[in-house]
Amino acid sequence: MKNIHLILAVLICTMTFAQEEPLPHEISDSFYAKYPKAKYVSWYNEDDNYKIDFEISGDSFTAIFTSDGSWIETGKIISDLEIPDAVLSSIEKEFPDNEISYGEFVENNTGEKFYKISVYSDEEYHTINLTPDGKIMHVEE
Repeated sequence: MKNIHLILAVLICTMTFAQEEPLPHEISDSFYAKYPKAKYVSWYNEDDNYKIDFEISGDSFTAIFTSDGSWIETGKIISDLEIPDAVLSSIEKEFPDNEISYGEFVENNTGEKFYKISVYSDEEYHTINLTPDGKIMHVEE
């Protein structure tokens, strides 16, 4: 019983004093310059890039920045109801037995605007990039 109390005490102390590392200032400066009204900001490092989740006016976004603070892209999380009919038609035609699990409307640093839709079936999971008129740009399996 004493061991359980000791383990609990160590866990509580660890959780109390553990701090998330701050976002490096190069990324933080670039991020807040681009999104000064961002709230509920959280971030993680993935593949030498920084993915930053945040909200603006109740909408959820994910932005990606390089380690030097250069903006790569931002995706606005969207519901199934916000996906255009042309995009839905393409998904239904190419992936007929799949369900939509996640959607984003993305804008990147080259000016491209596209939909990134994740779909799944019993056997497969795909992330599909489509133009607003429904043309498939890329499929990631």
